[in-house]
Amino acid sequence: MKKIYSILIACAMLLAVGACTNLDETVYSELPADGFFTNEESLIKNVGRAYAWLSSNSWSNGYLQHMGVWMNDMVTTDEGIIPYREGGLWWDNGVWIQDHQHTWDVRHDGVWRAYSFVMDGVTRCNQILYQMEEANVQFAGSEKLVAEVKMVRAYLYLKGIDWFRNLPLVTDFTDTSLPSQVPPQELFNFIEKEIKDNVGYLEDAPTSANYGRATKAAAYMMLAKLYMNSEVWTGTPKWADASSALDQVMRFNSLQLEPDYFTCFSVHNENCTETIWAIPLEASITNTFPLHNITLQTLSQQTFNILNFCWDGACGLEWLWNSYGENDVRRKSWLEGPQFDKSGNPLMVSPGRQLTYTPFVGPIYNQSDPALLDSGVRMCKWEYEDGLSYQAMSNDFPIYRLADAYLLKAEAIMRQNGGKANDEAVRYANYVRNRAKATPYTAATLTLDELLEERARELCWEGHRRQDQVRFGTFSKPWDNKTNTDSYRDIFPIPYRAMNTNANLKQNPGY
Repeated sequence: MKKIYSILIACAMLLAVGACTNLDETVYSELPADGFFTNEESLIKNVGRAYAWLSSNSWSNGYLQHMGVWMNDMVTTDEGIIPYREGGLWWDNGVWIQDHQHTWDVRHDGVWRAYSFVMDGVTRCNQILYQMEEANVQFAGSEKLVAEVKMVRAYLYLKGIDWFRNLPLVTDFTDTSLPSQVPPQELFNFIEKEIKDNVGYLEDAPTSANYGRATKAAAYMMLAKLYMNSEVWTGTPKWADASSALDQVMRFNSLQLEPDYFTCFSVHNENCTETIWAIPLEASITNTFPLHNITLQTLSQQTFNILNFCWDGACGLEWLWNSYGENDVRRKSWLEGPQFDKSGNPLMVSPGRQLTYTPFVGPIYNQSDPALLDSGVRMCKWEYEDGLSYQAMSNDFPIYRLADAYLLKAEAIMRQNGGKANDEAVRYANYVRNRAKATPYTAATLTLDELLEERARELCWEGHRRQDQVRFGTFSKPWDNKTNTDSYRDIFPIPYRAMNTNANLKQNPGY
């Protein structure tokens, strides 16, 4: 079924037209709905363009500095860093230093890519909805297709309110006027209403027939994320609503924690039973998830028989590695210590120096004392395919997993209990903890601070950390190679390129 989905995405990419970041260009005539979309098959392929936007733009496929979306949620946090390394590697005009130390400005390319991901994606969804309405092709399940596109649009706005708070709310594709931003509460209300109004049309939970598409489980997970962050985004806490939404997610019995944590990250992970919503990836088609390039030192290609060149960049922070208990199976998410090739021979950086990944990273930027080529533990929880020859991987990327839902449920309970754990919160957190073979929590050991650390161990590099740190109030706090930063940097600036093309946009405070 993943193959069928990939074909749908490939067809959708052929249908794709350029989205209009400026939101002042009318392009709907390029694909005339009344002449092109005349039957069910053509409409389904067109809907695939919404999903293709997620699979082809969540990481981007050009130069790495353009990978604004996933990298913005990882390198800006305490779970990942890209230091300037010996040999002058990874300077990249200082963008990774700016990310990690929170010194970005309105011209930062990653911020622009994140903004473009949201607004161009919204424009594409609006176009698809317009074309479906204009085509006026009726068939069984057409309401479900409309609902799916609206869920993708709601997801994009969910990312947008997290990153920028103040965004234009655009739903009419034919409106060519320059939009103004709406307050976060209005955007929040829109996302909430879109989900509630359309969730009933969706299929219940992921199956082999709907894999990668929005379902009720995915919609309720989005609703839970919306409510979990409501206090930060709007000033009004909605912990009880978040708890209820999570109950809706967990009522689907087909969703179950995998006994093996790493099943969800294998090359062929489309059958993972805890995946609530995934972005299906196929290296030869999507070419968008170059994790091996990003994190592995070149010599590690010999460990995994990777044919594509690796760039020796991103690594984990020392505190995160040290936070795993010795029996925690999730320690295997990282490469640490002396490295060997596939046959067990030492990998040598130079005569007398074996490649040895160390938890200690060193300075993020010091030309006279740069980070070493093997400083920092390297990500390996996504299985590296033997013989991988593409500049991308085929492992599907989980947008939401059941483990995330369990940890959010524990948090929602604790938030309503003055920040303290009770037996119910402990039970949900220990579903995840026990699977990892880590020491189980008690009501005394499960604190909010500990829960935040557990989320890092469980969900590392899955794109949740920045949102979590903002919600827990630690995003502006110091960590390795970062000092205290002003709280206004909990959100990104409106990019210069957007401001320059739309005089109605107002800059976020502090920038």
